[in-house]
Order: sequence, then C-alpha cells, then structure tokens
Amino acid sequence: MKQLENYRLWRMVLIAMLVPLALIAFWPSPVDQPVQGHLAAVLNFLHRHGIPAWVNYKFVEASANVALFVPVGVLSSLAFPNWPWWKIGGFGFLIEYLKVWRPLDISFRGH
Repeated sequence: MKQLENYRLWRMVLIAMLVPLALIAFWPSPVDQPVQGHLAAVLNFLHRHGIPAWVNYKFVEASANVALFVPVGVLSSLAFPNWPWWKIGGFGFLIEYLKVWRPLDISFRGH
C-alpha cells in the first residue's frame, strides 16, 4: 500500500499519460479516420448479428472517451489526493471545453 502513497510516482505516470492523450485530443483530424471504414464494417456486421442500432459510431466514440478519461481521473486522484473531486473532474471538463473551441473540432460539428 505504500506504493499508492507515492505521489511523485503517480504524478510522473499521469504526465506520461497526458502526452499521448493530448495528441489524441487535439489532433487536427479524427484519430480514427484511417480505420473509419473498418469500424463501419464491424458495426454493420454487429448490427446484422443482433447488436442494437444504438451501438453506432457516436456510441463507440463516447465509450472511447470514457475509456481514455477514467484512468486519467483515477491517476489524478492518486497523484493529488488532497484535491477535492471537483478540481479533478474540472480537468476533464477543461480538456473537452478546449477541444470544442479548437478550429477543426470534428466531433462538435458532427461528421
């Protein structure tokens, strides 16, 4: 349990995670653009085999956002244990807010 109290370690891990996350979040085009055709094919296959229609591109995109940001939230709470929850949650909100106002935000304008 002593490892969980090593704030410096968790801060370094958090920084190491934030670099690729920032590249993904602020990339000028959708990072899934090279595989969109494959993703559409997989979704079509799944729909033909009984997966509900609400499991669509937007659902996959939202799930990917959750999968990216939940670990960041957990690491943030380990790295900054004295911060209140709203400061840690505010960090995720800030990233999403900045994404909306970047010049080519594809997800906000709908693609």
